[in-house]
Amino acid sequence: MAENQMEPEAAEVESRSALEEWRATLCADLATVEKEQQAREDRERSIAGASAALAALETLAAQAQLLPKQAEFFRVRDEWAAVDVALPEEYKAKAAGFLAVCEDKLAREQAAAEAAGPALEALAGELETLAALEDIEPFRKQRQDWEKRRDAALAAAVAGDERVAAATARIRPLWKSLNARLSRHYQELDLARWESYTLKLDLVRELEAMSGAADSELAAVARRLREIRQQWRDLGAVPHEKHHELGPRYYALTTGLQHRVTGYYKDLRSSQSAAEKIKQSLCEAVEAVADSTEWNATAEKIKAWQAEWKPAGNAGRHMDPVLYARFRTACDRFFNARSAHWQARREQVGAALAGKTELCVAAEALGSLPREEAVARARELRSRFQAMPRGGKAEAGVNNRFNAAMDVFFGGLRAADTAARDRYQELIRALTPETPFDPAAAEARLREVRAAWAELPPLRREDRNWESRFRSAGAALEKRIESVRGRRMEAQSDLFPEAMRFVVACVAAARRGEPVPEVTIDLTAFSKLGAAVTDLVAEGGKLPDGMDRALVRNTREFKALLDEWDQQQAAGSAAAPRDLAAELTMAIAGNFAAADFGAEKPRRTPAEIRRKLLTVGVIEPEEADGLLARAEALLNSIR
Repeated sequence: MAENQMEPEAAEVESRSALEEWRATLCADLATVEKEQQAREDRERSIAGASAALAALETLAAQAQLLPKQAEFFRVRDEWAAVDVALPEEYKAKAAGFLAVCEDKLAREQAAAEAAGPALEALAGELETLAALEDIEPFRKQRQDWEKRRDAALAAAVAGDERVAAATARIRPLWKSLNARLSRHYQELDLARWESYTLKLDLVRELEAMSGAADSELAAVARRLREIRQQWRDLGAVPHEKHHELGPRYYALTTGLQHRVTGYYKDLRSSQSAAEKIKQSLCEAVEAVADSTEWNATAEKIKAWQAEWKPAGNAGRHMDPVLYARFRTACDRFFNARSAHWQARREQVGAALAGKTELCVAAEALGSLPREEAVARARELRSRFQAMPRGGKAEAGVNNRFNAAMDVFFGGLRAADTAARDRYQELIRALTPETPFDPAAAEARLREVRAAWAELPPLRREDRNWESRFRSAGAALEKRIESVRGRRMEAQSDLFPEAMRFVVACVAAARRGEPVPEVTIDLTAFSKLGAAVTDLVAEGGKLPDGMDRALVRNTREFKALLDEWDQQQAAGSAAAPRDLAAELTMAIAGNFAAADFGAEKPRRTPAEIRRKLLTVGVIEPEEADGLLARAEALLNSIR
């Protein structure tokens, strides 16, 4: 009975032992499974991290600039280096390539950033050296290169680089100043081109006039054509928009004239060749009888040959003098021998009388010549007349005739000079300021006198001092006009704020329905303000029709003028633009004062803004205080 009870207990113990063993095996298997699962998850995370790092490297390698993202690059590089999972060789090669690209780019950008400061400092030094030069041409030629150097250095610089900031601060004003000088240089070049255009236009017009020259004038045309071509080359370029206007006309005219000249000289050479043959035969004929003693018969022959000489034509610039000298020598040999038969005195007297008579005729015709040419011709005639021998019994008559002709000629010159000097004095006296002095009338008189002066004939050399006296008188009158106007403008500027406030108060009272205050201020200097008060009084203290619109319009114009002033002040201390077109017009008024240079209208000066401001009219009462405060600042700054 006891043995039977022990058997079930042993079986139960054995069953429990097997169960525990199974349970332990199961737990070990579960731990192994969990460890393998954790290892797979760790590997997947490592692969994902490696893929993200590789993608980030690829993105960084494609960046235009890597230096601003170098911290991100270092982090991604460290992340890639920390990857502890086996990766395909393809991934490793791509990562190595991206790393090499990034490291090379980063090294180059760091080197460029380190060099940016010295490069900008060197550029600033070069600009300082150039700014000290009077010639702006080197800057014009190298400006684009310097811009590229500056932009490249600034693009490579790192934010906060003190050397870069300091060099940039040096470069900025230098660059602005040089650009301003270059702009003025281009303006001056443009004006020079306009001057060349005007002078070339005169040459084209002269060529057009020459195109109608007769064939007999073509020799002079050829000489003048050479001079015009040289002048055309010397004048240089014209404005681009005028090039196609003058060029085709010039080339067409010169080509046409050259064709005529070429044909003329071709025909001339042919006629000269024929004339040379005729004149050579005439020379041979005269030389054959030059020693003949048959005076009358031979003289008639030689005279006949002499009559044939001139109609034979010109044998050319080189041959004609030679042939003429040969012909004349042969003729002179004969006639000199014949002249030995005559009394030397009779021959001398006759020749002298004939020569002096010819000079008398020439002296009597001096009045038909231009002044300068006539004076030179008169001196030549007098010299020749005095050098001639006496003309016998007729000497007194021919002397009186010659002297009378000279007296008439020089007397006329003196009378013309006296009349011209009287006119010079009259015009200069007209520029003397009158009392009381009226600037407007004086300015009108100045314009009239200058116009009258411009119509006078050209001054003689000994009368050039009248020109300087006239200019001095004109300049003094202009200065007097500006002085009087300036004083009036100062007085008007002092009274303007008070006058505007009074009229604004009248408008405000009328809007409130109150009586218009009594006029206690002189508004004669401000026609629009006085007219506004007069209208208010005429309407019994009510706003006239249209005054509201006028107030808005005047306020807008007032603001615009003040804004224009503020913009000019904000632009810095740059000098006001020169009216180069007006300066050029004054400089070359003698050649082409009427030419249209097409210059842009310069911006208004502070004085012009002030003058415009004082004539605007009454403004809105609600905005008057602020606007008048700005206006007073403007007026005070222009004193």
